Amino acid sequence: MSIARITTLLLLACAAWPVQAQDGARFGLKLGATSAELRFSNGTNGGGLESRFGLNAGVFAAVPVRGAWRALVAADYYRKGYEAGEFRDENNTRRFTDADFQYDYASLLIAPQYAATLGSGGLRFYAFLGPRLDLLAAERVVATVDGERETVELPFDTPGFESIVFGVSAGIGLDLADAVSMPLLIELRYDADVTPARSLRNGDSRFRTFSLRAGLSF
Repeated sequence: MSIARITTLLLLACAAWPVQAQDGARFGLKLGATSAELRFSNGTNGGGLESRFGLNAGVFAAVPVRGAWRALVAADYYRKGYEAGEFRDENNTRRFTDADFQYDYASLLIAPQYAATLGSGGLRFYAFLGPRLDLLAAERVVATVDGERETVELPFDTPGFESIVFGVSAGIGLDLADAVSMPLLIELRYDADVTPARSLRNGDSRFRTFSLRAGLSF
């Protein structure tokens, strides 16, 4: 079994544990689309690097603590990265174009969550903010070479991305489980790296992502 699969299974187990530990917990799954941007320490996106749209999926448990407060534990799998128009080697020779740099992360979030009912229709609003741990699970570069899309290797050594990244996540959402016939939820989530995703001689770089997600809550 690959390291990526083992990591994902471990994180999913961590997320599922509170459901067994306490009655009344809400749990479920989420999936959606992510816009990822690699930001450099000088506040730019590196010049020529474009945001990358990817997918995400995960499971969660929200355990009652007191009143409207819950402890949220979530395990997710995110595909981040960036896109570049062309890639040149150390001799400034163009090697490939339309490069899609893909970095997959298994993510564990533990955060306080506040939930409140809106009106009398059963619609519930929730918000959360807390620390996050990301583990780099896979990385690849897909580009156009001689008119064909294929997975490529970089023509020279480049600094790799960190295997462990700490960050912070915030989100707001609507839980429709008590308002409609299906236990649906809709969520907006923002993730920012606190420690560098990659360190270069001329500065560090960090990911920030915006995600729109839908899911089921039970």
